[in-house]
Amino acid sequence: VLLRVLLIIQQLLQENKHASKRDIYYMHPTIFT
Repeated sequence: VLLRVLLIIQQLLQENKHASKRDIYYMHPTIFT
């Protein structure tokens, strides 16, 4: 689960986008449930 989140963050960084934890939570709520 944590690895999936890290991969998402890495992808966002590669796309030069800034995403807060809240943004990631709303984008992928199933990861945190």
